[in-house]
Amino acid sequence: MEFTPEREITERATCVVAVGVEGIREPLAGDVRITITAAGASFTFEARGNSSWDASGTAIIRRSPFRLPDTLATHATATAHDLPRPLVEALRMPDSEVDVQVEPIRGRPCAVLFAIDPGRRNDPRLRAEIAAADLVVVEDEEAGRALGERVAHGAVPVDGRVLVVAARELPGTTVVAALDQVDVETVGLPPALAAAAGSPARGPLVLAETEPRAVLRDAPAAARVVVRAAADEV
Repeated sequence: MEFTPEREITERATCVVAVGVEGIREPLAGDVRITITAAGASFTFEARGNSSWDASGTAIIRRSPFRLPDTLATHATATAHDLPRPLVEALRMPDSEVDVQVEPIRGRPCAVLFAIDPGRRNDPRLRAEIAAADLVVVEDEEAGRALGERVAHGAVPVDGRVLVVAARELPGTTVVAALDQVDVETVGLPPALAAAAGSPARGPLVLAETEPRAVLRDAPAAARVVVRAAADEV
């Protein structure tokens, strides 16, 4: 589903739910319940907020996990095709006003690994993640100074949404024992490092950017090896 600030769209824009959208200024994080209402008809579904959404443009809600800059939320339980017919008819009315309500819900246990940039003040991604977190911990002194939160020493349980903030290596020590048992999200890490950070294994990190077989043959037995390949080559 797409919500766009543009006033006009073409007939090809079959997934656009509303145009001229106003009021969405901050990204979301965590599990949310979204209700779309127009002319007395409504529809509710759930999704996962994307704290890296660029609030200056289009807001897309995807069923897939792909978090692009235009993605407001992912893992949606519905698409535009699932909207009930009365709501679709209401959305087609040129003078219809569309109301979108977003309600945070308590979701599955999740570890959010956030690579903080000390030079980026007032980061909207961090504000969204802190607002959605059940527990916030920092892994190092630099992150602690940036957040003003306590510095965690040792492990913490992942009973809800735990935000782990670090200026250096993630996931550190606080949630590593739980990473093979809970969902893991990463913010601020390039794809290869995000894949490594989500691994419960520790050890040296090796990025196989070229020939994977050669890297696998030469890497230490305890290494975390990240291989990048096209989906049809895996």
